[in-house]
Amino acid sequence: YGLSAQVPRLVGVLTLPIITQFLTPADYGVAGVVTAYAAAFNVLHTLGLSVVMVNTFAKQPHRFRWIWRQLHGFISLWSLLYGLLMGTVIYYVVPPVAAEDKLIIALLYSLPTMLFTGTELQVNLYYQLSQRPIPVAFRSFIAAVVGVGLNVYLIAVLKLGYMGWFYSYFISLTVGFLINSYSAYIKQGLWPIFNFKWYRIR
Repeated sequence: YGLSAQVPRLVGVLTLPIITQFLTPADYGVAGVVTAYAAAFNVLHTLGLSVVMVNTFAKQPHRFRWIWRQLHGFISLWSLLYGLLMGTVIYYVVPPVAAEDKLIIALLYSLPTMLFTGTELQVNLYYQLSQRPIPVAFRSFIAAVVGVGLNVYLIAVLKLGYMGWFYSYFISLTVGFLINSYSAYIKQGLWPIFNFKWYRIR
């Protein structure tokens, strides 16, 4: 876990001299404001249901998949509303200097929240609780390297400024989702069930 998280960060630091010369204080300001609001929203995304998932994995090892699939169904539906709310807020808090791009910025941040988070939560928890860190580390490493590589290409080569960060964020999360989807749906069969039990959600 430690190595997969730190290597891309080290690479990211090493790329700073390459991309910084193509960025302005306005670019950093736009990225900082959007990232701050998105991080604040993420606190409430899973509504604490990850705790239920951990408990059922430990206490009901033969039934946890059935329960996880129900929770995944609820989180998938909740994520649509949650992502719409987050995208709306981001749309209105984007600084005026980026006004012409605020719709695409809101979409690049809200769509992964709406579509990818439930799958990522399941896969990470499953492998962590199964004491199998390599798949989690591999996915994190690949997604992070893709993100760093895209930052350099989009900012230094295509000179997209702050949009380079947002595009690379979206693409790297999409790559992570594709890897996670194979693990969750093909290997583990953790497809969401939308006919979930409301008492369990409460």
